[in-house]
Amino acid sequence: MYLLGDIHGDFNTISYFAQKNVEKEPTTLIQVGDFGAGFHKDFTDHMEHLNTILNEFNVTLYAIRGNHDDPKFFDGTYNWSNIKLLPDYTVTVIEGKRILFIGGATSIDRLQRIPERSWWEGEMFNLDVDKLSLYEGIDIVVTHTAPKFAYPIGFNHLVMSFAAYDPTLLEDLTNERQALAIAYETLKEKNKIKKWFYGHFHTTEKTEHEDTIFHVLGINYIYQL
Repeated sequence: MYLLGDIHGDFNTISYFAQKNVEKEPTTLIQVGDFGAGFHKDFTDHMEHLNTILNEFNVTLYAIRGNHDDPKFFDGTYNWSNIKLLPDYTVTVIEGKRILFIGGATSIDRLQRIPERSWWEGEMFNLDVDKLSLYEGIDIVVTHTAPKFAYPIGFNHLVMSFAAYDPTLLEDLTNERQALAIAYETLKEKNKIKKWFYGHFHTTEKTEHEDTIFHVLGINYIYQL
């Protein structure tokens, strides 16, 4: 099983990964959001082409929505034989691991983007404590952003530069990462989460919190589990 950071529509990254599987062993690739769904007018054509390559090399791709994805493509209806665009709160077993997938995050440059073309109102992480409280036996969580205690802590200069022109940005970001922390606290009541993977922050780092290791994956970074 492999995990892939943000790709922002660079589907060649996935094609190259698949073509390295020359033995055509069954292989799983999980992409942690900012897939690039919706930025190409011919997005579904790109998926048809990519699916042909993945099928040929026996690779199955799972992806969640990031803040740079049109949420409509993650409603459960856009799937191909080897590409699964997952709705929030999907749970599936992959290679013996029970994995929970939840997408969404806030764009720090949202005021500079074009609604319904490069920014979507439903981009944020949506907390559903009722659903989370029902889950048992979760081994791994995959999200796009992360709880407040995982990397990064606080706001860097880039965030602050956008916040100067977006009066609610810091509050929205703080609330969102607090919501992820609530998700973690809710899940740990019935689950022993070993690993939590996310992207969004365009770097590769690792944080350990209690008994869970949080991995943030950089752009086009591939991690083998």
